Amino acid sequence: MKSKDTPVDIDKRALWGWWAKNADNREKLDMKVAHKALDIPEDNEVNVSTTTGMSWKELAVIAASMIGGFAVYNNITNPETPEQPIVIQQPAPQQPQVVQPIQQPIDSEYVIRFFDAEGNEIEVPHISKMKQ
Repeated sequence: MKSKDTPVDIDKRALWGWWAKNADNREKLDMKVAHKALDIPEDNEVNVSTTTGMSWKELAVIAASMIGGFAVYNNITNPETPEQPIVIQQPAPQQPQVVQPIQQPIDSEYVIRFFDAEGNEIEVPHISKMKQ
């Protein structure tokens, strides 16, 4: 059944390719918007970075190794001092120190006074003067 608003002279098969291409473009655009919104790379987006040559880090490592190698080579070929055996001298033995003990006072005397509630001093005889 044909609709009333469809013209009879339209070739539907010719329009199919145009419609399919338009649908593919819409789908690609929708996927691109979704990937941008979610901040994820697209499937066909390939990030390839190639570097040629050396950066400053590699050059610094090579320069440091060359300087170190030159220093070793120079020391081997032109020693500043003739080679002598290394002698390690032991220090002379020391006499042990005698530690003197700290002398404490044998007896210390303190005066202890007792007071009652009114502030009067209470006489307490020394322990040596007490009866046994």
